[in-house]
Amino acid sequence: MYKFIATRILYTVLALWLLATVTFFMMQAMPGDPFLKPKALPESVAKNVRAKWGLDKPVVIQYLVYLKNAAVGDFGYSYYYKGSRTVAQVIGAGFPASAELGLRSLVLAIFFGLLLGIIAALNSGKFADAFAMFLAILGVSVPAFVLAYLMQYFIAFKFSAALKPLLGFRLFPITGWKSEASKFLPVIALSFGSMATISRLMRSSMLDVITSDYIKTAKAKGLSRNAVILHHMLRNSLLPIVTVLGPMAAAILTGTFVIESIFGVPGMGRLYITSVQNQDYTVIMGTTLFYGAFLIFMNLLVDIAYGLIDPRIRLAD
Repeated sequence: MYKFIATRILYTVLALWLLATVTFFMMQAMPGDPFLKPKALPESVAKNVRAKWGLDKPVVIQYLVYLKNAAVGDFGYSYYYKGSRTVAQVIGAGFPASAELGLRSLVLAIFFGLLLGIIAALNSGKFADAFAMFLAILGVSVPAFVLAYLMQYFIAFKFSAALKPLLGFRLFPITGWKSEASKFLPVIALSFGSMATISRLMRSSMLDVITSDYIKTAKAKGLSRNAVILHHMLRNSLLPIVTVLGPMAAAILTGTFVIESIFGVPGMGRLYITSVQNQDYTVIMGTTLFYGAFLIFMNLLVDIAYGLIDPRIRLAD
């Protein structure tokens, strides 16, 4: 098991280095100059600023300095935000809202996705199966931004307006990220697609497991239905779910640009869009590496979880 984990960690380090390298040279190839944009620094001042941050040095030297600083989590200062704010401070200001939105959405997606998938598999061909799969197909087919706008209009605007004379206030705000009511709609909009994916995978995986010989053997031994489901079906049905949870969790926990923009969530999505618009290279590189490192780390956890759930995987490594 230790060799298995060490190998995966080595792959993770190599992936991070490759991501950092590609990000750096893509920023070098990006047209424009953040110091010469309208209302930015005059050329004489910009020249001194470039010299201060080492941007007048050869690209190879900049790359080596960048790798050295990135290894310790130092991405420098933002070119756009005033007050000498570091990239870490800029990311730290946006990540909590994205993380909260993502964590709520992830928990909701996993819980209801697994529940719907199990119900559908155990009631294959019945109404419960058809209803669960209808929700799953709806979640996969309808884009998150479309669902977000529909929820804003019908729930936050129409439904809340209809209840306002009775309650004295709007039940669900259209935008914002302060009260619990304002967090309800963005969480539902962000989690619905992931919930649909998990439910479909869980149903398909459980249907494959149900017909396995060891399930028939367990039933022949006289085990109760609940014991067969909990101790035999569920564990062996989780591998496909674990596969998608890594990238899914990374995408959800770091926030999505569209949902955050629609509901006015002050998270990483708005930060990233602003940094691209203002050619804030250090923030672009910092947030890109942050996103990428989060995704790679979650995939590492998935590999380790694979080895714990199914020993055959680590033995075959």
